[in-house]
Amino acid sequence: MRTLINHCIYCIFLFLSLSTGAQSGTFYAQISGSFSGLDSGTVQILSEDADDTLCQSVILAGHFKIQHQFATAKQYLWRITPGNWHFKAFVEPGNSTLHIDTTGAKRNGKGVNDPNAWALIWQVEQSGTPMATDYSRYLQQTRQQWFREQLLKAMAQQDIAVNKKNYTRLIDSLQKEAQQTQLLWIEQFMTTKPDVPSASFIILQYIMQAIQPDWTVCNRWFHQMKVDETPTYYYQQLKEKLLAQHNQSAGAMMPDVRLRQANHQPFSFSSLQGQYVLLDFWASWCGPCRKEIPAWKKIYEKYRPQGLEIVGISGDRYDKDWRKALAKEKMPWIQLIDSFPSKNQSAMLSDYFGIRLIPHYILLDKTGKVLLSTDDPALIRQNITQLIEKKD
Repeated sequence: MRTLINHCIYCIFLFLSLSTGAQSGTFYAQISGSFSGLDSGTVQILSEDADDTLCQSVILAGHFKIQHQFATAKQYLWRITPGNWHFKAFVEPGNSTLHIDTTGAKRNGKGVNDPNAWALIWQVEQSGTPMATDYSRYLQQTRQQWFREQLLKAMAQQDIAVNKKNYTRLIDSLQKEAQQTQLLWIEQFMTTKPDVPSASFIILQYIMQAIQPDWTVCNRWFHQMKVDETPTYYYQQLKEKLLAQHNQSAGAMMPDVRLRQANHQPFSFSSLQGQYVLLDFWASWCGPCRKEIPAWKKIYEKYRPQGLEIVGISGDRYDKDWRKALAKEKMPWIQLIDSFPSKNQSAMLSDYFGIRLIPHYILLDKTGKVLLSTDDPALIRQNITQLIEKKD
């Protein structure tokens, strides 16, 4: 089973992938809220990097009110203290209301007093904002809560040693059904509201959550939208996602980026001109990635003399995890670590290619053009064999 980058559990990925985006223009917003399961504390709206607090309110008898001038209309990350609870909610011009139910939140850590503990709150009802209204309909009518519950149930009851095939088949079936349900809903939505900000936002959620997004349909949806002189952030973000998908399509050129090697020296991809190159996107925490290493060692030993080079590109955020895996696996090919613009942003080269699932492989020809991009190791090995062993 493939591994979601940085999130191996579907529910955590689903929560964190609800991307934030902005519409231009400063505006005033008033948000009133109430809680189930929480009577007191402080609720904060966090900045884009989650390092700063934009505004906050005291929770009294389970209620709060925030009045603030905002620079961007978007879905913000909120935090509740004490307890380090987190949820996401939209902030748009005007008045809106929230109801947050903490009783179903899942806590990570030893408890409320553990400074490293955190909890994700799923049950958030919001009214008064157009994007929240459309997105709520999308979540409810595509039964995402039900699909999440079924996936969690399957994960909790799995016995991989005995029923690995049945478990994988069930997970794949649930994910495909969820994706098809979302596709049908968005198709209908785009016939009536293709130009509202929530259209781009919802398409982005589909792309982020789908195991195999239908990129042809996404491109068609994108071109249905009309753009004024100031396109929304959601529209621009969707445009960038589609461009990233194009970057891994056959014929696209590999950029001459520089990434860091284990010896701290920069490595330039232009130095590989004249060789077939396999880009192996992996990470120390990705079990399926490391499972393929013995097979890649055989491929490398056999085809390196005939002009094949492999470049491992780690998605690890911490050098110590990367170096520990390198020391254990002893991979003989080039090893690089991807670049992270900030602690809360995803990896640079993975973003360029739009890679969300690892392991992922991109095969380049001798000029640096993409020949094949896939998450199927057997397919990529077959193509390497055919490419190098073909008769002139």
